[in-house]
Amino acid sequence: MDNWQECTQTCRGVVSRRYDPNMQMGLGHERYDDELKAWASDFRLSEANHRRFYSRWAQVMDSNS
Repeated sequence: MDNWQECTQTCRGVVSRRYDPNMQMGLGHERYDDELKAWASDFRLSEANHRRFYSRWAQVMDSNS
């Protein structure tokens, strides 16, 4: 949690507010793993989980029910 807290505080800065956050780490290297029965990334470090989480969150927020 400390890392996320520091990221949040850093993004409040003057320079950070000028740019959109970059969440492209590992983008395009995600695949569905049949053995795991889950999405996985070919990269050691990736923001795939974050992208999938917020994609699903947006779907839920956009639904009528």
